[in-house]
Amino acid sequence: MGRLSAMKILTRGGSVLLLVLALGALARQESVPFSGEVRVEKVTDSIWWHCEFVVHITSSGAGKAQLDCKYPKKRLKREKELEKQQVEELRDLLRKAKPFEGQFWGIDARGWDAALITLSVFDDERYATLVCSQNKSFDTGPRMQLIVFLDGLRKAMEETK
Repeated sequence: MGRLSAMKILTRGGSVLLLVLALGALARQESVPFSGEVRVEKVTDSIWWHCEFVVHITSSGAGKAQLDCKYPKKRLKREKELEKQQVEELRDLLRKAKPFEGQFWGIDARGWDAALITLSVFDDERYATLVCSQNKSFDTGPRMQLIVFLDGLRKAMEETK
């Protein structure tokens, strides 16, 4: 649909009044998913450790990652500003992974000394929490690529001092 979606001519007393509705400018435009403010939280919880990895991207495109891990005898906290390329890659991976489109469930395996891994995703208008543990939608494809990307960022932060 073009910018000019409706035009109406009204006449009154010999003069012509032209009304143009530019709905493209007035109406809310359909936004590209994950193009505004985004927050991604990956939480790994077990009886042995608890890690929270949070990536926040502002609507202007600035990205920041925060890591907070608690182990039996130590705590690891890190923060890192993301590069523009990392921000764009994360946005692209989120679009491909489609976290708001189902398959949210998995298994809480903490009773078997394994971890419960969750991924919470927020964008301008939506929120979803997905259980990644034993969730087949994370075994291959875009969701697996998203987790691999997040784990790579987290691992790089763990290794820096």
